[in-house]
Amino acid sequence: MVSRIARKLKNVYNPDIARWIEDLNPPKSAVLVPLFFRHDDLRVLFTVRAAHLRSHGGEVTFPGGKANDSDANLTETALREAGEEIGLPKDSVKSIVQAIPCLTNDLNSVAPVIGFIDSRFEPVPNRSEVSHVFSMPLVNFLSKKNIHCIRQVPLYGNRGSNVYFKYKDNGETYTPSGITAWISIMLASYIFDRSPDFKEFNQGCTSDDPQDIVKHVYNMYARAFNKNPFEKKHQ
Repeated sequence: MVSRIARKLKNVYNPDIARWIEDLNPPKSAVLVPLFFRHDDLRVLFTVRAAHLRSHGGEVTFPGGKANDSDANLTETALREAGEEIGLPKDSVKSIVQAIPCLTNDLNSVAPVIGFIDSRFEPVPNRSEVSHVFSMPLVNFLSKKNIHCIRQVPLYGNRGSNVYFKYKDNGETYTPSGITAWISIMLASYIFDRSPDFKEFNQGCTSDDPQDIVKHVYNMYARAFNKNPFEKKHQ
């Protein structure tokens, strides 16, 4: 099962988009998207950032952070940060695939690094950075019944939709949103071979194909900055 999913995940990397982002040379960061099976249920692990943090305090995120000069690559960044934040040994993460980097509105590049972890892993949160660690079924991100609310937000000089999901676990309510939700929706679409049953994910794209939606979103950004990420470069 893990190897089959890993083969599917190779499709989440688009070299044209990756090269275009590299040419922009934005500040780089990476997040680890930890997957595991609980019985037959494919789940994804999240953290909640400590409330006192100035950047995204209290928000649901993946373990991750800014790239250091000492990191060999962005996979190394994601694994290092996961170790620092929740005590995940980097050699315990299997079938690692790097997905297409995401660009935030403040022009930072976030590379999702997807990998499988042991379902018996017990997180040890670094309380200076993380207040909670929880997991939820990945398939939840394909159903509108799990949406808490949808807000219109600025997106690369246009208007986009920020989808807030709702999940209850051990008496706590969590609301993944923003890039965290976007990555989770994309990942679920690829793995389960279907689009979500809500249109806001498409950000105005007329296609339901995840690759088309990704290109549409990056073209929104490109138009805002007068640059086409898919133009052919002439030597």
